[in-house]
Amino acid sequence: MEDGDQKKDYKSYEEKIQRYTVLLSVSQHIYDRLDNNINQLKSRFSTLIGFLLSILSLVSIFIIYLLQNGWRPLPFELLLLGAFSVFISESLYIALRNFLPQDYFELDIFKEKRFEELRKMSLLDIYSDIIYWLRENYKDNLVKNNKMAEELKCSTILFLIATLCIVGILIVEVIL
Repeated sequence: MEDGDQKKDYKSYEEKIQRYTVLLSVSQHIYDRLDNNINQLKSRFSTLIGFLLSILSLVSIFIIYLLQNGWRPLPFELLLLGAFSVFISESLYIALRNFLPQDYFELDIFKEKRFEELRKMSLLDIYSDIIYWLRENYKDNLVKNNKMAEELKCSTILFLIATLCIVGILIVEVIL
């Protein structure tokens, strides 16, 4: 009878290990996908920063050229220029804030104290612990990923509005 109970316990233990292995594999796959999304967003912010800086340079050259040729801006043009400055500045601020390194929730399993704790745990406890912290890490980074995606949309919209302000100045200059 005892031998049957030991086999049942062993089989139960093996099943738990297999479940944890599957959970760990799936959670790592999902986590890697989220990490890839964050990296893609950072790349898009980098591209947006390039656009913002080049538009800012072109507009600066354009304004200097107009001023050297005797341009006296109308109040409406000054309003558009001010709006451009506000929108481009805000867009650049949002893009830079998200492009620069941020604090991400990371597993600290290889820190000395934590590593020693894990070495003393059973295999099932290690699996359970790692899966728990992967889940916590995922939840934290998911919030950051969603925030970055929203801010990318916002920054892009501000960039487009700023560009429209400059186009408005060009149209006023061509008409007048």
